[in-house]
Parts: sequence; C-alpha cells; structure tokens
Amino acid sequence: MVGRDGDLLALRDAWKQAQAAGPRWVVTRGEAGIGKSRLVTEFLDMLGGETAVAVGQCLDTTGSVGVPYASVKGIIRDLEAAFGAEALLAAAGPHAKVLTALVPRLAPPDGSTGDDPGEATGEQLHEAVTDLLGALSELRPIVMVLEDLHWADLATLALLRALLRMLRRSRVLVLLTFRPEDVGRGHPLRALSVQLDRNTAVDRVELVALDAETVGEQARLITGRPLGREEVAQIVRRSEGVPFFVEEFLGMAGPGTGLPSTLRELVMARYERLTTGTQRMLRCLATGGATVEHSLLEQVLADPAGALDGAAAEAIDAGVIVAGAFDYSFRHALLREGILGVLLPGERSQWHSQYAEALAQRSDAESYRVQIADHWLAARNLPEAFGATMTAMASSSSLAPVTAAMLGEQAIELWSQVPDAEAVAGLRLDELLYQVAQEHQAADNVERVSLLLGLALEAVPADEHLARATYLHAKALADHIRGADPDPMLREVLDILSEAPQTTGTQLEQAQVMASLAITSGCKGQPGRARDLALEAADIAREVGAAPAVARALTMAGYLQVLSGGRTRDWPPSRRWRPSTPTMTWSSGGATTGGRCHCSGWVVLPSRRPRPQRRSALRTRTGRTAT
Repeated sequence: MVGRDGDLLALRDAWKQAQAAGPRWVVTRGEAGIGKSRLVTEFLDMLGGETAVAVGQCLDTTGSVGVPYASVKGIIRDLEAAFGAEALLAAAGPHAKVLTALVPRLAPPDGSTGDDPGEATGEQLHEAVTDLLGALSELRPIVMVLEDLHWADLATLALLRALLRMLRRSRVLVLLTFRPEDVGRGHPLRALSVQLDRNTAVDRVELVALDAETVGEQARLITGRPLGREEVAQIVRRSEGVPFFVEEFLGMAGPGTGLPSTLRELVMARYERLTTGTQRMLRCLATGGATVEHSLLEQVLADPAGALDGAAAEAIDAGVIVAGAFDYSFRHALLREGILGVLLPGERSQWHSQYAEALAQRSDAESYRVQIADHWLAARNLPEAFGATMTAMASSSSLAPVTAAMLGEQAIELWSQVPDAEAVAGLRLDELLYQVAQEHQAADNVERVSLLLGLALEAVPADEHLARATYLHAKALADHIRGADPDPMLREVLDILSEAPQTTGTQLEQAQVMASLAITSGCKGQPGRARDLALEAADIAREVGAAPAVARALTMAGYLQVLSGGRTRDWPPSRRWRPSTPTMTWSSGGATTGGRCHCSGWVVLPSRRPRPQRRSALRTRTGRTAT
C-alpha cells in the first residue's frame, strides 16, 4: 500500500482515543477501487492480539430489499470467536434472547436465555448490541468494522443510528466504509451520514486518487522495476489514479501486449482468459451474490464431482476470486459487476431460480427468506416471488420492521400481477395494507402509515364493519400525530361500530376508541370529560374480559382524576386498581402494560404483537377465522 500513510495514522489516532476516552467512529469513503478495504486491512494487521476484531460485510443483494442484519450477524460471529458464546450471552444480560433470535446457534441447549426469541424486537436488539459492546470492551478493546455501507439494509442503518446515540463509556472503535458515488439522492445512508457528520466522536477519512509520483512508486513495487515517465503518465491517465485500476492495468499488460483501452476491458480481461467452464462458474457465482458458500454454489451448478474445485482453483490463480474457509468471494466488487454485465436474460433467470430453490431446501431456510424472495423476483417468477415475499415479511417483522415494511410494499405491488393473490397470501388486500401500515408504524414512518390505512379503507369490503372501524381508528391516531384533530374520525368509528353486529371484537374496539377520545379530551384541557370517557372504556373492556385494556383505561382515568383535582380512592371498589390486573408503568412516552402499548404525544397506539398473534388478532377482530 502506497500513499496512505496519513490515512493510516488517522485510524491509529482514533484507536488510541477510543481506548483512552470512549468510543470513536471513523468513516472512510472513496470511489470503487480507491483502497478502502486495503486501508482497513493494513490497520487491522497492526493491532495486537489483545484487540478483538469484528467485521461485518454488507451484501450487494439482487433485490431492492436488503437482508436484515446480514453484516451484524458477521460481527456477532466474530465476537463469539473472540469471547465465546457464554460470554456474549452474559454480556447481553436481559437481552440475551435477542442475540439468539439473530444468531440461533448461540442459544444454550437448556434454553436458559428466557423468553421466546420470536418476541424480540428491533429496539431490544439495539439495546442488546449496545450492552454487548460495552460489557465486552471492558474485557478487551474492540474494533468493529462494517464494509460497503452503501449496500447496508435499513435495519442495520437503524442499529448504527442507535449505537451512535447510546454507545458510551466503552473501548470500541467503529470503522465504516462506503462509496459516495453509490449514495445518491434518497439513499437511506444519507440520513445517517448527516448524523455522523454532526457528531464530534466521528472522524472522517477521505481517500483520493494517487498522484503521478505515487502511481510510479506503486508500479515499481508491482513490476520490480522503475517505469519511465511516459509509461507512468499513460497508467495515470487510464487508471485515473485509482490503485485497483493501476494494479489491473499492470497485471494485464504482458510482454507484447498493449494496455486495455477501457475500464470495462480492464475488469473483464482476467475473466476472458479463463476456460469456458470456469467462466460459467463465475457467472453463476456472480448471480448468487458477493460471497457464496461452496456447498450452495455446488448445488446450483449441479456439475460433476470435482468440477467446481477445478474451476475455482483456476479463478483463484487468475486473481478473480478468493476462497474463504467455506465460501468464495470476488477479489473486488468491480469484477463481479463486470461479469454480471455479460449474463444473458435466460441464463440470469435460470441461475436465480436455481438459487431460490436451493436456499428454500436448506434446513436453515428461515435465515434466507429475503434472499429467496429476491431471487424469485429477479427470475421474474412473480407467483413464487409473491409467496416468498409474504413469508419474508413475516420472518422480518419482529427484529426488522423496517425491512418487513419494504417487503410488504413489494407484496402490495405484486398483488395485482399474481393469480389468486388472496389465496396465496391467506388474507385480503385491505388486511395486507393494514399489516404493512403496522410495520411502518413500528419503523416510525407515520406518513406512510396514514396513506396505507387510507388505501385499506378503500379496499375493505362494505360488509366488513369491524375491519373498517379498526382501520379508521388507526388512521385517526396516525393523522393526530401529524397534527390533525382525530375526534370527528373517532366519532365516525363509534357510529360504524354501533351498526355492526355486537361481538367481543366490536366491543373491544369500542373500548379502545373511547380510550382514544379520553386522551384527546385530556389534550384539549377537559380532564373531567376525559376521565369519564376512560372509565367508560374500562367498563366496556371489563365486560369482554380484556385485562390489558382495562388496565390501560383505569390508569389513564386515575391520572386524569388527579389532574381534575380528585382522588382515585373516592371511586367505587369496581373501579379501583386490582392486583390481578396486568402491571402498568408510566414512561416518557406514556403508559405501558402487560399487553404493551406505546404512546406518541398523548395518543396510545396499539402495540405490535409478534406476527402470528397479530394476524390472529386481526382476523378475530374483523370476524374472519384465524389461521
């Protein structure tokens, strides 16, 4: 590595600060081939054995929805190798179940991590990783690397935002790399970049092109001889001072051959010198992703025994790919991108279909739901893509609601293109729109929540009174967060419910609407009226045996009673707090109960249950049979 001494010194200084004064972040940015990964590798090689290194590689997936936490899983696995699974679970403390949800192999045989991992949430994962890094860094300092952040999924970016806010008093250095040319307007990384730029704990390393003198030095080290001024000038002109291109130009310019005239020729020159069988293997590998396991590639290729080993050896010798312990990766992303460019449409569809089928047959297929959906979509097999997208949305809902929301949007887009989509999905279009709105709610995208609920109201059948009331109630609350008065819409919900058949579902919805009206009355400075509405909501909820709703309404009523100058001990016994009611505590946003809810301002929004229970609850409330 040449010309990067100052950049390497910046990383070393940040590392010293992280060990002495708390966590530091370094953002290394530069165009493709400029040497970001090489710089990080050189820095990591300088660290002593006392330092724990955890590396996560963001994946360049075939679809628009990234694999949730793909790079984070790599970091957790490296931390496991450095500290051991038992130490990881101990460091995570009460959030150990979240780690086992993300990396199931961490779970001890006796299941001693506590609650069902399926109930873990993205917020709990943020806390778990924060606690994990803090506790482990007391044992050994940690360098955490996330490469190619321009490919990061939204869930990983949300985790980084949380770490930037919550990670304190720990000996941790976080290194991030990305290509600025791949972060255009509207790219999700832009919002994180703004936060990073404003944070005083973040250093920035901008890698620029090498000048002619440094290119000459790189060329001398590669060829073993000094190059003439004209030769160096030609390499600088064609490589634009990008180290990877300099290396490739020199590697391709053999005796009696000229330099490649274009960058595409440069990138493809190594590929075109390989045998037909190896080229076929590389096209299959490129379709599978930046890194593909040997066993998966072998299954998809379906070649005779030993054929893959021979092709891989040739590609490794040619400097196109590198081999890991169990997988293959391209030596540089630009090589993969060039090979993808020569794929014919039919071949592309064939490889993607075979990858989807192979991943679905794996015993750990649950971990590959997003990739399976992406491969079917890339193969243009829309019925398979739709079903796989619905499954991927379900598997992402708990830990990565932002990913689930994107998958839900993809399912909505595919709905009209798939025969009998309702039978495949197991729910109506309006129910899907409501589910996706819930995912957006969990991801704090209120504007999208309101829009989707409006579409659900347009799509709901006329005779589905409870479903219509549920959607309208949720839209009133979402619009209230955006500044609208929800009372007219809430009263309309009560009118709808009064005309619907009286069931447990309609009564529970009525109680929840009354509670929402109580909150808005409290916001308007009418604590007495708000208290009466809350007590009425509690009475209705008690009739249907909805203990969490009773607890929520009584706590709200008690608070409002105090605001209006009264005392809850003056209430009749039927309205006093009872030990059998789920416990409730007040937090900065509002109240939470054993049934869980969250507040935004004064508006209590229904909690996000784990998806199977949530679908069941939706169908029960809308009068459909739960499946």
